[in-house]
Amino acid sequence: LLPAIYPFLVIYATCSIIGIISNFAIAFATFRNENLRSSCNYLIALAAVCDALHPTGHLPFFINLSIGNDFYNNKNCKFPLAISIIGQNGGSIMVLSIGVDRLVACVFPIL
Repeated sequence: LLPAIYPFLVIYATCSIIGIISNFAIAFATFRNENLRSSCNYLIALAAVCDALHPTGHLPFFINLSIGNDFYNNKNCKFPLAISIIGQNGGSIMVLSIGVDRLVACVFPIL
């Protein structure tokens, strides 16, 4: 592994860890605070949990690259990414749900 790659690996891992921690903090704050318990806030919290699962797929690749293992077979590639892909797809569904919820709230404000 080239020494010039190390700063990029550190930045990459730092961004992933910050994303995981901050998204779980959003979800924790939503479920902990009684003022944030509405349907929209629950959808935002679930979207944050899904968005926190997405960067978990970056960490196995960071670890493999940092130890110098840049060869992946099919099993080592698919299993670490399963949670990440579920989080990415779930996050997309949650953002769509938030958009529909807000659209309904704006079009039918009395309900």
